Order: sequence, then structure tokens, then C-alpha cells
Amino acid sequence: MELLNLSTGNIKLKPTDNSKFLIWNIPSMTTCPNSTPECRKNCYARKSEIRFPKALQSRILNKIESEEPYFIERMIHSIYAYANKKSWQNKTIYFRIHESGDFYSQEYFNKWVDIASYFNELEYSSIDIVFLAYTKSFDFVLNRYGAIPDNLIIRASIWEDTSESDLELIKALNLPYFTALPKDADFTGIYKCPGDCGTCKKCYSYYKDIAVQIH
Repeated sequence: MELLNLSTGNIKLKPTDNSKFLIWNIPSMTTCPNSTPECRKNCYARKSEIRFPKALQSRILNKIESEEPYFIERMIHSIYAYANKKSWQNKTIYFRIHESGDFYSQEYFNKWVDIASYFNELEYSSIDIVFLAYTKSFDFVLNRYGAIPDNLIIRASIWEDTSESDLELIKALNLPYFTALPKDADFTGIYKCPGDCGTCKKCYSYYKDIAVQIH
């Protein structure tokens, strides 16, 4: 079975002695049904796609793959292929779902719940994996809230123009959040992202309030 197109890190997601990273990307903007004007204005993923057209082409192909009925099986197979490499064994895998893009449909969100659940329910497995997704697709989360496994961290992505109804839903779901603030903003009471996921990893937990400085 052919492997899916997974990345193994970026400038912020750097492996360490006891951790590895996997990233799955789909196109920005067009896969973000609940994006806000501020989100679209500051979308770093879109800026990257404009700068690197081949990245966008790759993400479009990933989107097509994600719509196929065998996507779950291929993703599980692809994760196993990395986890079984000698240099990856006995290390925690931190899987970033969507460095670009978002859950574009309920069916697609459900697929990721099933993928994470598969690894969460494995008995006597040496694969230690944590999935993380920043999302604005809160309705999809609500519809499967009771079925989301512990190894799938759903972190609400919010901006200053996130609607009151969405903020209330985030609160009701008890979701940890991630936001972006300008350089002169007051970060009091909010953990300021250091920009080094390799050593931090707070987003890959249920740590509540995290913000990154807009750059």
C-alpha cells in the first residue's frame, strides 16, 4: 500500500531524543468552513502556498486522498511505516493534523476520530502517539464530542472576531484554545508560545490558554 504524503517536521516541529513529529496538510482557506476575516487575513499557511506553489499542489492531492473511502486504512498504514523505523522506535510521535487547512466536513472529522481511536485502543503496542488539531469547525466536534479519544487533542483556534456563539460553544465543550495576539498585546494569564514545539509541547496536552505573537 502506497504511503500518504506526511511531513516529518518544520522549523518549529523539530524532533528530539525522545520525540518525533508527523504533519498532515490540506489546502488552506478552501477547507476552513468556519474561518473568520481576521483568520483569513493573517493565514500563514496561505502565505506559504503563494510563496511555494508546489506545497499547494501537494496539499490539494492530500485533500483528494482524504475524500477516498480507504483514507483511514492508508493513514494508519502510513503511521505504522514511520513508527516501525529503527530511529523512531521507543519515541513519542506528535502528529499535527493540519499545519494548513481544517476539518472541512463532518465525515472528514469522523475519519480522524477513527484514526486516533485505533491507536488509542491498541493493547500492548509500542506506538505512543498524540494527535493535535487546531480547529474552528466546532459543530463537527460537538457532534462527536463523546467519541473523541484521549490521544486526540482538539484545540479551539480563536481570533478577536470569533463570534460570541462560537466562544460559548468552546466553553461548553471545555476545549483548550489557541489564539494569536499582536506584539503589543497583554499576555497576562495566557501562556505565550515560545515557537519551539520540540521542547514545549504544551499544545499537545489539555493545557488551557495559549497564544502566539502575530508575526
